[in-house]
Amino acid sequence: MLSLAAVIALAVGGCGSQGSAPRTAVAGWSQNHQTIHLHVGDRLNVTLDSTYFQIPASSDESVLAPDGPGSVQAAAPSDRCRPGVGCGTVSRRFRAVKAGAAVVNSHRDSCGEVLRCTSDLAEFQIDVIVDT
Repeated sequence: MLSLAAVIALAVGGCGSQGSAPRTAVAGWSQNHQTIHLHVGDRLNVTLDSTYFQIPASSDESVLAPDGPGSVQAAAPSDRCRPGVGCGTVSRRFRAVKAGAAVVNSHRDSCGEVLRCTSDLAEFQIDVIVDT
């Protein structure tokens, strides 16, 4: 997982501006409830560290469009990953299509085998602002 400083550098300094090559920003659980700024043509990769999350979705696909169907990567059971706890990742890549705002969100009902999530652990949401 990237450090918050690395993600902020990608989200703030790494985004393309007019005439520059598109950039890719990365977001995960540590960016929950934050805002990410992109430019048209930039990409956003969202990865959540539990297979219990739904594939992340955009609230406005005319602004931030899915760039593929998303994926679920289950981790093999190990000393650090017991069966039934959702080890692995859920991810989706997005493309900034036009200037505007969108919300990327995902939800999970379970935080582990027979362990219902509380609201602060069940919802992932980031605001995305796309500039020209």
